[in-house]
Amino acid sequence: MDSATTYEELKALIGRTYPDMSKQLQRIARFALEQPNDLALGTVATVAEATEVQPSAMIRFANALGYGGFSEMQ
Repeated sequence: MDSATTYEELKALIGRTYPDMSKQLQRIARFALEQPNDLALGTVATVAEATEVQPSAMIRFANALGYGGFSEMQ
């Protein structure tokens, strides 16, 4: 899977993969769509806290979208 390089591509990618995501990853996906600046500028820890998930879920979310990690997704 090719990872998105723009926010518009990221939105489309989330839309395509959302139905197959776990509830935890869907929570992160909604945050990414509703708070894109917080996702782009936040740390793994701050975004995990805001979405009430473990930091490891943030990494799984990035991996599910084809990124090597959270920083690459940002």
